[in-house]
Amino acid sequence: MNLELSNMKLAIYVSCRSSVGGEQANNLPNLTVQQGTITSIGFADTVNCTFADDWLNDFFDLLNEGKTVEEACGKLSG
Repeated sequence: MNLELSNMKLAIYVSCRSSVGGEQANNLPNLTVQQGTITSIGFADTVNCTFADDWLNDFFDLLNEGKTVEEACGKLSG
């Protein structure tokens, strides 16, 4: 199946182990980018609902402050 995602700018997989294996693995974020999405985010570890809600709120707050996706992810991972 060919899935064309070239009109998608950002995909966020807030789910357990969605990006396990890193940038070279066949995980959801990497496969999404391979299909045309500009940027895709996932999590290597287990996430619970409270963490996911907090992370998304903080992520979008940072974007609203003018941070880039990379800057927002960097702030939230450290």
